[in-house]
Amino acid sequence: MKNKKMLYILLPLVLFIWGVVFYKIYNSINSSNKIVNYTTTGTNMNDTNVYKIDTFSISNNYRDPFLSKVVLAGKNFRTTNKPIPIKSTPIKIDIKWPSITYNGVIKNKRSSGKLALVKINGESNLMTMGGALSGVEILDIYSDSIRVNYKGELKVVKKCN
Repeated sequence: MKNKKMLYILLPLVLFIWGVVFYKIYNSINSSNKIVNYTTTGTNMNDTNVYKIDTFSISNNYRDPFLSKVVLAGKNFRTTNKPIPIKSTPIKIDIKWPSITYNGVIKNKRSSGKLALVKINGESNLMTMGGALSGVEILDIYSDSIRVNYKGELKVVKKCN
């Protein structure tokens, strides 16, 4: 009996709510959007608009968050009129590198030594790290490249396939 009373109360309430929803949807679809034309009378359209320039000043009396001091406006900073010295840059001389080709590495299992297969100006050589030949010194040996020094300049030579 209790369920039937709730049904009689809730069913009309639900129907009323859905009716309101459909009514609002229907009104929004069928409402005519009226365009209102506004006309101005008594003004001359040829007059130019006069703009007033707004002036303001910024007050920068605020606390410095890092120094916990108040920065005062108009504080004069001292400048020096000393000329800035110009640093001279040394003239770089282009060095003509020999033809260097890295073919691979040979590792010794018993010791940590490595030998690099390097071709310098068409001449094949076995070189160790720190070894020098024709002015070319090998600084580091990796499996995919070597780092070489020639007359003070460094260069990385990749392994050719």
